[in-house]
Amino acid sequence: MDESRFYDFPFHTSYGTHIFYLPSAELIGSAPLNNSYGRLRADLERRMLVPPLFWQRLGWDSNGFFVTKEAEFTGRNAQISTSRFLVKELEESVDDGLSFRTTSKPIWEDVTPRYRWRYMGFHAMWMPATEEILSSLFLFCFDTDEDLSQIAYGDRLIDMLQKHFMSSFKSPHDHILLSDPFVVQIRLIEFVVQLFDSTVWKFREPLRQMEQSRNPAYTRTWLCQELATRRPSKSTQGPQDEVGPEILERKQPQEKIPTRKERLQQYYYTHELSRHLIHVIETLDVAHATASLVLDEYRGYLSRTDPQNRTALNATSQLKLQLLQLQNLRYRAISDEKRLDAQMKLIFHFVDLDDVQISTQILEDTKQLLEESRKDDREITQFLTRLSIAFLPPTFTSGFFGMNFFTFGKGDLWIYFVVTVPLMVMAVLWGQGMAGLRGGMRKRKEIRQTAGGVTA
Repeated sequence: MDESRFYDFPFHTSYGTHIFYLPSAELIGSAPLNNSYGRLRADLERRMLVPPLFWQRLGWDSNGFFVTKEAEFTGRNAQISTSRFLVKELEESVDDGLSFRTTSKPIWEDVTPRYRWRYMGFHAMWMPATEEILSSLFLFCFDTDEDLSQIAYGDRLIDMLQKHFMSSFKSPHDHILLSDPFVVQIRLIEFVVQLFDSTVWKFREPLRQMEQSRNPAYTRTWLCQELATRRPSKSTQGPQDEVGPEILERKQPQEKIPTRKERLQQYYYTHELSRHLIHVIETLDVAHATASLVLDEYRGYLSRTDPQNRTALNATSQLKLQLLQLQNLRYRAISDEKRLDAQMKLIFHFVDLDDVQISTQILEDTKQLLEESRKDDREITQFLTRLSIAFLPPTFTSGFFGMNFFTFGKGDLWIYFVVTVPLMVMAVLWGQGMAGLRGGMRKRKEIRQTAGGVTA
């Protein structure tokens, strides 16, 4: 039932189980008193004894709490319980609304995973049977009427709760549910555990996609390069022993090595997943603490009423099982968090290796440019040196015979060539000898350095 049935409902004379689905606690709590939601809030506080904390921001924005008390209602002792739960879950692929596995592109290309918060508030009033009337249970579910336009897949909470209650209760007047005020809390915690189970396991597919996309491409590329440098022996090679890189590439599917941009996309996506998973672990811890408080209050209630109630003892065992399931889901979430952390470190190292390769390539290019520049400078220097050696003897000869000590006529030009040509030959031979001597000394020095390094 919704809020339209609330005002006319005969709470004083009704028995059995009655469930009301109401709007969000934030909407009802923030509405003025002259508003319909404001009047609903005042009526819930007056008739159903909803605590004021439930309407405050500290209450409706809380990640979880549980409070219970005993009060008198229509002449009967009522057990009143108010609880709050919060679940954060990833939204699956919008391509088909089924799973991450069927998407046509890598999930990390969207960079930001889609998610949503599930707010759930419950207020239950249970009254035992009397001589005049049977047991009664009134359950109010808040924040369940979600907008379908904002949900990419799945059902609203109201639909999921209705399915859960229909599968859990044998009839609208389920005697087990009415026999104990805490059984309804166990049913609600069971529903929350199912939501958390779906939430935690939704991190599995995107995490596995990223883990499976990392090693094979690099391993196959390295193996092909290794095999390409090895030539198999003709004596051992046969038709069945072909292990060349072309055979490996034909047998194995080609995989594209992720680019730097794709790795950065993976890093940001993994970081976002890790952020959401931290919230999931937080809400799991709070849900476990809330369920533990329910168990403590239940034990206190049984100690005051009927400690040997077999139905109640079975209910406490079921609540312990739900606590264990929450703890196991937390272990799974922590494991996923560690895997995400390892994946982020691996991607970071791959990006760092890419940076190192880029820096190494830049250094190699710079070194090559310097070598080419040194080679050009050396060639120019050698050319100028040889040119100087070639012109030095003629210049010296012409300067020497041009002094006033000598007097030459027109027929004495041959003397210049007789002196100049031998000097040029001697200069060229001396230059070649000195170059060979320097080269030999350089080689001996390198040999001594190499021998010294090996000895050390």
